[in-house]
Amino acid sequence: MRLLTICLVPIAAALLLPQLPAQAAVPNVAAIVNAASYASNGVAPGETVTVFGSMMGPDSFVSGQVGADGALSTELAGVRVWFDESPAPLVYVESSFLAAIVPGSTSGKSASTVQVEYLGNRSLPMVLPIMPSSPGIFTADSSGQGPAIALNQDGSLNSASNPAQAGSTIALWATGDGQTDPAQASGLSVGVQIGGVDSAASYAKTQGLLQINAQIPVGVVSGDAVPVQVQVGQAKSQRNVSVAVAAGTGAAGREWFVSPSGQGTAAGTESDPLDLATALAGAAGRIHPGDKIWLRGGTYRPPNPNGFNSTLAGTTGSPIVIRNYQSERATLDGKGSEITLSVNGGYVWFWGLEIMDSNTTRTTNQTGGVHPNAYGVGVYAPGVRFINNVVHDTAQGFSAYDASSDSVFYGNLSYYNGFVAPDRNHGHGFYMQNIAGTKLLQDNIVGDNADEGFQIYGSGGANVVGFRVFGNASYNSSSWPTPHYQYNFLVAGGALRKDIFFNQNYSFFDPAADAGLVDFGQYTPGQDITVTNSVFAGGYTGPDVSMQAGPVVFAGNKIYVHSSAVQQARLELGPGQNTNGWTWDTNQYFGKNLFFTGTTDGNTAQGVNLDFGGWKSATGFDKNSSFSGAPPSGAWIYVRRNEYESKRANVIIYNWNLSDSVAVDLSTVLTSGDSYVIQDAQNFYAPPVAAGTYSGSPVSIPMKNLAKAAPVGFTAPAHTGPLFGTFVVLAKRSGAQ
Repeated sequence: MRLLTICLVPIAAALLLPQLPAQAAVPNVAAIVNAASYASNGVAPGETVTVFGSMMGPDSFVSGQVGADGALSTELAGVRVWFDESPAPLVYVESSFLAAIVPGSTSGKSASTVQVEYLGNRSLPMVLPIMPSSPGIFTADSSGQGPAIALNQDGSLNSASNPAQAGSTIALWATGDGQTDPAQASGLSVGVQIGGVDSAASYAKTQGLLQINAQIPVGVVSGDAVPVQVQVGQAKSQRNVSVAVAAGTGAAGREWFVSPSGQGTAAGTESDPLDLATALAGAAGRIHPGDKIWLRGGTYRPPNPNGFNSTLAGTTGSPIVIRNYQSERATLDGKGSEITLSVNGGYVWFWGLEIMDSNTTRTTNQTGGVHPNAYGVGVYAPGVRFINNVVHDTAQGFSAYDASSDSVFYGNLSYYNGFVAPDRNHGHGFYMQNIAGTKLLQDNIVGDNADEGFQIYGSGGANVVGFRVFGNASYNSSSWPTPHYQYNFLVAGGALRKDIFFNQNYSFFDPAADAGLVDFGQYTPGQDITVTNSVFAGGYTGPDVSMQAGPVVFAGNKIYVHSSAVQQARLELGPGQNTNGWTWDTNQYFGKNLFFTGTTDGNTAQGVNLDFGGWKSATGFDKNSSFSGAPPSGAWIYVRRNEYESKRANVIIYNWNLSDSVAVDLSTVLTSGDSYVIQDAQNFYAPPVAAGTYSGSPVSIPMKNLAKAAPVGFTAPAHTGPLFGTFVVLAKRSGAQ
C-alpha cells in the first residue's frame, strides 16, 4: 500500500520535487478522513488523515521527506496543512488529495481549525472535532473494508490462499490511536478482537502509524474473512475488515434455529427448531457465548403479558448473535404485552429483526404515560447491540438507560412509535440515558414517531454522559394523527451531561410548517458537547444551544429555516456560564436573518434578536460562516455505507429543486455487476423504488409520488418527498423478487 511505503521513504530516496507554478489558486477542501478507514467522525492526535479536494498542491504526486531527526517535513512542494496554526507532518501531496499527520499539539482540545495552504493561499477553514482516539485499520485494497494489510508470523502476507494458523501472531497496521508529541507517559489501552474473541496484543508506534501484533485466539472461527477490530480506549476501528484463518485451527460457536412453531424441548436444529422464548432464556443452559441464533421468517408472539425477555449473556469477546435467517422477515409482535422485548443479559446482538405491535388501539383516555400498546425494546444490560432492525408502531421504539453502558444502536429504522393521550402525544423513537462508558447511536433512520425522534434526556436524577451520535436521520417527529411537530433531536437535562459527540446527523421538518425543534441542552447545566457537519432543515427555530458550560464546538453545520420561522439559531447561557474556549464557526445559514443570544435559568430565556452581522459581533462566533436569505438550491446527498453488511447503505437526500429524481453515486457501496434494490425507509416493506444491476454510473432515485406506509390504527401522514427522502440500498439476494 502506498502509505506504508511513503512513511518509510528516507530523504535520500525522496522523489524530485516538480517545478512549481508561479501562482496557485485557492485550495478547496472537500473532506478530511481517517487514512485507513475513511471515517469522518473526528480525528485524534497523531492520526494519519487523507484530505480530499482540489487545487491543494502540484499536479504530480510528491512523497514526504524525512529529516535527520526521522520526522516528516511539515512543508512539501509548497503545501502546508495547518491545525490551529500548527503545521502537520506531510506524508504525500497532490492537487486533489494529500495525507498529513494530526499534530500532537491538538491533544486536550475539543476541536481544531484546519486549513490547507498551497503557495501562500489558504483554503477556507474547516473545524474538526478532536477525539481521544479514532482508530482505523489499513486494508489491502485501500477501500477501508475487506482484507486487512496483515503479515503472518513468518512474514508472508495474510490472504485467503495464505491464512494464519490459530495460536500464531499476525501484524496489523492502523492509525488514530491518539498519540501525542511528546508522548504521554501512559497512553490509551490498545486491544484487538479477532472473530469476536479478545486477542493477546502488543503494539509499537511510529509517526502516524501503529503496528499491532495480535495472536489468533485458539478456538476462533476459521475462514477467509474472519472479522478483526482494534480498540483504543473507548473507540473501535471500522467494521467489515478481516483476516484469513486456516480451516481446522479454530472452532466456531454453535448455530441454533428458532421458528414461530418451534418447541422448548427441540434440538434447536434447522429441522427441529426451538421456540423464541426458550432460546432467549438460554435453552436450559445449552446456549453459550459465541453462539448464533437464527430466527426463521414468520410472526413471533410473546407467551405472556410481560413480553419476550432475553436473559442470554455473552462476553465482550464472544457475544451471542440473534439474527434473521437469510434475510427472512422475522417479526416480534408485542400485541397484548407490556413490552415486546426486554434485554436483561449483556453482550448480545440483535440483528435484522422486525419489532412491532399490531394493536390498532393507539389512544388512551388516561394521562401520565399509560400506554395502550406495548413498548418496543428495553435494554437493561451492558454491551448490547441492535443492528439493522426495524422497530415500529410500539409505544416507544428503543429505551436504554444507565445499566446499558457500551451499547450500540446501528442502522435501525424506528418509526410510528408512540400513542395519543388527552394531555399530548407520548412515545419516542429513541429514549436514551447513560453514565459509564459510551452509547453509540449511528446510521439510524427515525421518523414520524408520536412525540420525539431522539430523546437523549435525563431528569434531575438521571445522566446523559458519553454519547456518540453519528450519521442518523430524523424527520417529522409528532406528525400524526395531525402534525404537532416536536423534537427531532433532544440532548438535554440530567444531573450530569457531558462527553457528547454529535456529527453528520440530518434533521428535517417541512420548512413551510415553521414547526419542530432541535435542542442541545436544556433544564440543567451541561458541560462539553460537539455538534459538527450536520444538517438542520425546517423548524419553529433552528438549533438551540442552551445551558452548556462548554467547551462547545458547533461547526460545519448547514441550517435552513423558512423566512417566517422565529429564529435561525439560539444561544442561551445558564447562570455563570460564558463562551470562553468555544468553537462556533464554518456554518452555513439559509433563510431567516434573525439570531437569538441571551441567558436562561433552565426554563425562561431573556435576550435579544440580532441579524447575522450583529450576532457575529455580539458573540464572536461564525467568523468564517455564511448567511443567505434565499433557501438552498440543488441537492444535498449523503450516502452512509453500512459497517455491518456489505453492499448496504443509507441514502439521505435534500432535494431543494424538487426534482422528479436525483442521481446518486453509489460507487462506495456497490461494484459493477452487483444486483441491488433501493427501499424507501418511509415504506420499507413495500416493493423497491429502484432496482437493477449496478453499472458504475450514478443511480436514479425517484423523489416524487412516493407511497408511504400508514401507522397501525391511523392514516398515513404526508410523505416528505419530493423535498426530502430517506432510502436504504440493499444487495438483491439470488432468487429474490
